[in-house]
Amino acid sequence: MTHPRDHLISYVLGELPAAERQAMEAHLLDCPVCRKKVLELQEGLETLVEALPEQKAPDVWAGIEAQTSGHPRKPPIPKPIWTRPAVLAASLLVLGLLGYGTVGFIQHYQATALVRHYVERAVRTETIRTKEGQEIARVIFREDGKALFVPVSKPPADRTYQAWGRVKGTPFSLGLTRGEPLEVQYVGFERVGLSMEPSGGSPKPTHPLGSVELL
Repeated sequence: MTHPRDHLISYVLGELPAAERQAMEAHLLDCPVCRKKVLELQEGLETLVEALPEQKAPDVWAGIEAQTSGHPRKPPIPKPIWTRPAVLAASLLVLGLLGYGTVGFIQHYQATALVRHYVERAVRTETIRTKEGQEIARVIFREDGKALFVPVSKPPADRTYQAWGRVKGTPFSLGLTRGEPLEVQYVGFERVGLSMEPSGGSPKPTHPLGSVELL
């Protein structure tokens, strides 16, 4: 019997199209090997979610104060979440269960867990749209002053999305994303939005896509 191992991850994450999902479920009814693997994946992913620590949003206002005081401060580069001990241990567990896992899969699942974490604690959700009405991203706000930008698609290969906060018309960069969820601090800003920029980002928005008002 052929075992569709390449599709088991997508099945567990609920990403298979309807027809492929039905075919997978029919296969699982007759295949104890794949049923066992699905259970192992589900258990491993639950362990991974439980081990995820809360990510700290960049300290944007400290950087703004440093700029206005005449002493620019270079913000520290945070370590990727999957390099932290608890998450790394859980990640290795999942990779061992998969037997063919990739770092990309771990990053994808962590992003999914982060979005779910925000949705459960949201006090407000807004949609960023272009002037033509095209949906660019969702912004999920928490009461503690943090927000999560969730782009609906990836930018072109040589471009990146850049998040901005505005105070009295002045833009401040909140970070870059290639389509992954981006956590920011929004307290103190009048608007937040996204622009399309070169891969390294820009000091000011060059191609604004849309924004939402906070006040």
